[in-house]
Amino acid sequence: MSQRVNISYSVELDELGTEVQRLLKNALIGVQKVIVECNEIDQEEPLTLGVSNKIDSVRRQMAAADIIFNDVSNIINGYLSYMTADASPQASEMTMENLKQKIDDFKEESILSDQ
Repeated sequence: MSQRVNISYSVELDELGTEVQRLLKNALIGVQKVIVECNEIDQEEPLTLGVSNKIDSVRRQMAAADIIFNDVSNIINGYLSYMTADASPQASEMTMENLKQKIDDFKEESILSDQ
């Protein structure tokens, strides 16, 4: 089995969707090849070297597709974390502003009820 190496590269944010689509396409092509190979497995005579070799090939291709799916999942999760962190300060400000308004409203109600 070949060795794998992790690499890192950057793409423009507006190109991220296209890059994820490219990776998904590669994984799905791999899965389609696996389906074709699975259909070629002789189920009537399973105890042969040919079946063993096919199964080994299917397993390797599934592992390769799984690695790509994992990469895609990590990219999507990183993107969602980035987008959530980017929106988080605005959400916090809105929450703080809402809290301040509620405190002011409460103070007004207290003053009015004391009169």
